[in-house]
Amino acid sequence: MVANLYAVWATLIPASVLLGIAAAPNWVAKSTYLTQLGHKYAALSSVSADEAISRFFGIFCMAFESGACTEEVHCKIQQLKTIILNKILVEQIWFRMTPEGAFQMSIHF
Repeated sequence: MVANLYAVWATLIPASVLLGIAAAPNWVAKSTYLTQLGHKYAALSSVSADEAISRFFGIFCMAFESGACTEEVHCKIQQLKTIILNKILVEQIWFRMTPEGAFQMSIHF
């Protein structure tokens, strides 16, 4: 969100209100679409409309929530990569501060 680039109350509050106003029709449209899809599926198959609608909402919610899980896993992997790279960098700097490291640096130059 662009408001996070300059995160003060004057940008975050209006951005949150606009996001809430814009998200409400999107969720209503999703619910309407899944309900109509459930009724059409029930007409074509031998399940009740309530069962079909529940099934479609369950599939949608599973996909929606799994996006948050995969995002969390991705963030943790990035944090681990940063920690490992920082550790390697510190070890290299520490090695160059030792006499053996200083000797090897003088040979390369």
